[in-house]
Amino acid sequence: MALKLVKKPATGTTTKQIIDKKSKEIIAEDNTQEPVAVPEETTKPVKEAVSSQLCEVGVEASYTHNLGNYQSARVQVSLRIPCQHAEIDAVYEYGQEWVNHRLSKMVEDLQA
Repeated sequence: MALKLVKKPATGTTTKQIIDKKSKEIIAEDNTQEPVAVPEETTKPVKEAVSSQLCEVGVEASYTHNLGNYQSARVQVSLRIPCQHAEIDAVYEYGQEWVNHRLSKMVEDLQA
């Protein structure tokens, strides 16, 4: 039986929550997942991928904003990217840049 390797697409997740601090109850929540284009340098032919170790790089960031009256809003962004072991550092840098950009946009929307 031949080994078949399928490369999973990268997935980005964004979460927004509004929480009541007194009751610790989540008032509103919104989760979104989207496919993320992987940089070209991480897409090697399958023959090379079989001979190297496969990994997954994950990057996550969040921000909590006080709304007053014992309520807060929390935004969170995470990204998981499959890659080969030799590409971990480059993929991490790409993931960190993507997450920081997305979180900055969400914080701007929250504070507006």
